[in-house]
Amino acid sequence: MVRTILRRARKSHWCESCDHRTIKPGDQYLSGTVFPGDDMGTADKHPVQLRECRTCAERYGRGDRFTPTEETNHV
Repeated sequence: MVRTILRRARKSHWCESCDHRTIKPGDQYLSGTVFPGDDMGTADKHPVQLRECRTCAERYGRGDRFTPTEETNHV
């Protein structure tokens, strides 16, 4: 199971989809948590947190998650 949340960066992060874009403070990004037993195979025993910049999210068909909703207005 993967849980994805739209967040706004408070500090710099690396995008783990492209490994060369920096998510800068103030930028919105997708934060996903991969739980053990997921099909992705990245989490063995502990949950793993992944961050994805907006450019990569749009490239891979997840750009619609940047559309504000009532749930994400607090981000």
